[in-house]
Amino acid sequence: MKAKNKKARFHIIFLVRLLGIGDKLEFFNSNKMEKNCESFKNILLNEAEALSLFKTAEDIFEKSGLDMDKKKYKSESETELLVSAYKAYNKAIKSDS
Repeated sequence: MKAKNKKARFHIIFLVRLLGIGDKLEFFNSNKMEKNCESFKNILLNEAEALSLFKTAEDIFEKSGLDMDKKKYKSESETELLVSAYKAYNKAIKSDS
């Protein structure tokens, strides 16, 4: 992670979760959630895939439009901006396919 993004590490981790599992969460006690988590765990255990996932999340964060000069990122509107950036990224990926 770039040093300038250290203050945004939790937002970047949130984006990693979105990239790995998606924005629709299943019930925590469901079999589908367990399968999604197992798949996500396998991605994170693969060093190359995990690095790619984190780099993509960092790239989405940097292109999200959030004010990069803030000392902290805490508001709900910032999270919504990240989700919008994630959805735009997904849409661009799907249109390239």
